[in-house]
Amino acid sequence: MGCVAALIGLNTAGYFTDQIPLQINMTCQALAIIIFGAHRSVQELIKEFKKIHVDKKAGVAGEGIETMSKDDVMQFPIYAGGTLCVLYGLIKYVGKEVVNPLLLSYMAVGGSMSVKGLLLSTGMPLFDSLESKVLFHLKIGFMEIDQDVTLLDILSLVIAFAMVGIYILTKSWIYNNILASLVSINAVQMVFLGNFKNGFGMLTGLFFYDIFFVFGTDVMLTVAKSIDAPIKLLFPTDYSEDPAKFSLLGLGDIVIPGIFMAMCLRYDVLRSLNVKAVNRLAEAGDPSEVVTMLRKASANAPRPYFNGCVIGYILAIITTIVIMMVFEHG
Repeated sequence: MGCVAALIGLNTAGYFTDQIPLQINMTCQALAIIIFGAHRSVQELIKEFKKIHVDKKAGVAGEGIETMSKDDVMQFPIYAGGTLCVLYGLIKYVGKEVVNPLLLSYMAVGGSMSVKGLLLSTGMPLFDSLESKVLFHLKIGFMEIDQDVTLLDILSLVIAFAMVGIYILTKSWIYNNILASLVSINAVQMVFLGNFKNGFGMLTGLFFYDIFFVFGTDVMLTVAKSIDAPIKLLFPTDYSEDPAKFSLLGLGDIVIPGIFMAMCLRYDVLRSLNVKAVNRLAEAGDPSEVVTMLRKASANAPRPYFNGCVIGYILAIITTIVIMMVFEHG
């Protein structure tokens, strides 16, 4: 809850003043999102273990969780670059006035998964009940969609479109940050890297991807500045100008390192378990005790891998801000 309080506090303070140092504002908000999402990913891991081994619910393992394979990691920079270039071309030759409504509609559909994850994470029986009521089965081959559509899916879609509608009407930077934070937290919580090799490959590929699209071309900055959608966090830097000036941080700079850091936290929790005790309980056929051990570990386990990543992220984002201010370049 401390992370949520930090997000609320910084955005509330930002509504009244533009004097919050950018280094503090940007670093604290990005870290709060990652830390909260990473801890949610540990709870997601425990929930999946309980679902499979305690509740014996076959066929629903990993529902909602996206696990990135080696192929996904290798292809990710290519797909991301292709998407970025398509958006850049549309903005240049069609106009952002056409692109923004299309992107907002797409975000509303995709954002419904974030809303659904948020509703289910509350643990309220009502939402579990709505999730169990299947309306129809949706299968679209070329989009690789093959799933049951439930009442909760419909409710989440309605809420997501309502949230995007409010954004269109208000154009509030604070509301933008709320939506962007929700999307980021859900991604860090629900996207799992299979192993450290996948994480290393993903970060290395996107390192060169960023160099090319940020410094080799104007593609990244043009898209980021032109798209009027909650795909970035905004930080007020000058209210005296009209319109007010903001610095921005793209969600990729939060989500990409965030899912790696979440994997490190899950690893810290798992490596703290007593392997002999876990094996003994498994042989005795008592997985509920393993769930208890996981919950205790999630609260008390040493976190050298995760804490190391937090330190690295702080240094990296401060370096980013310094470069932005000294060289006046994103």
